[in-house]
Amino acid sequence: MTTVIYSDGSTKQFATANSIPPYMFADSSITDVFVGEDVERIDDNAFINCRSLSSVSLQKNIKQISELAFSNCKSLKRIGFSGMNLEQIKQVDGYPFGISENMLFGVHPETIVTYNDGTISSFAI
Repeated sequence: MTTVIYSDGSTKQFATANSIPPYMFADSSITDVFVGEDVERIDDNAFINCRSLSSVSLQKNIKQISELAFSNCKSLKRIGFSGMNLEQIKQVDGYPFGISENMLFGVHPETIVTYNDGTISSFAI
């Protein structure tokens, strides 16, 4: 189950089985995403052009983030990894956060990644 919060404050849950399919949330007005523990893979372009998306929380079972999954999410400033470490992600395809002249992989330069041990580091793939 994946939970999203929209810019109008509404919340909706989606049954996502073990992946978030391509373009599932593309061009939407979501601001926050809480990816459920059942999700192992985020497919190509799943969140592309979600310009209001500011926070993503990933759970311990994520193993793959596909190409351009979060491309053009210009407000994205926080990516949290709950109960896991980055070594668990076995596959990162292409540029999951896109490419932008002013941003690192399409993410705001001040993006923070919070690891499960509470340490904070900058995010780069």
